[in-house]
Amino acid sequence: MGYGVFLGHLKSEAKRRNRPLSEILEQAKALDVDHVTLDAASLAQDLPVLRENGVKINLVYCVCNLVQGKDLDQALRAAEDTAKADGKVLMLVPGFFEEEQSYADALQKASPLLKRVVRECKSLGIHPTIEDYGGRFTPYSLIPHIQGFLEEVEGLEFVFDSGNVLYHRQNPLALWDATEDRIVAVHAKDLTLRPQEGCKPNLAPTRDLLWPTAFGEGDLPAAEIRRRIAEKKIPPEGITLEHDGGGAPNTLEFLRRSVAFLKG
Repeated sequence: MGYGVFLGHLKSEAKRRNRPLSEILEQAKALDVDHVTLDAASLAQDLPVLRENGVKINLVYCVCNLVQGKDLDQALRAAEDTAKADGKVLMLVPGFFEEEQSYADALQKASPLLKRVVRECKSLGIHPTIEDYGGRFTPYSLIPHIQGFLEEVEGLEFVFDSGNVLYHRQNPLALWDATEDRIVAVHAKDLTLRPQEGCKPNLAPTRDLLWPTAFGEGDLPAAEIRRRIAEKKIPPEGITLEHDGGGAPNTLEFLRRSVAFLKG
């Protein structure tokens, strides 16, 4: 079983090269990347081409509005669709702050809905998760807030995104320590403060420009993260390779270098 990548990255690469997506999928498979992470909203549309090309789904993400007390049906439907597509992990992006909304209010509104989704996922045999989302208006970006969600919702698990934690200049190893018992998957993303040719940076709340790199080539303690992934026995299909911002100018080269680093 090989590693995962966001399907959106491969679609962008196919468009950039003016080549069929099926051709890019085959080239990714040659690099030992044969799983994809994709949006629940496009799952039905994407599934036929994935199956035709022998590519499996490792994770489905669902952007919904649970922190406003809404979209439970959407999240439950995403769980059912993930299971039907033989996905292993449903990652919820449970919404964003409304103006003047507090963290406590967001957690209070989201918790009962998350508990319902967790029960549904467990009955379907898939992992219900959130991640450390890299955004200004999310109540699950900062380490103590993530811990609050995990403590409040029994059975909710975690996708460790190595790059997103840098968005607020937090320590990725501190995030790992705080969530280790709930980690079931990893988004292997690296970032650097050094400008990268051909890429577009993200602007962090600290006003830093964060540039995407292949995993192991940025400012993360990537070797230690790699060691911890191996120690926890997260399989390759549990690792999704991701680049942030404008992305690498050549996604396949980004994958080649990232996989080489992960394999040590």
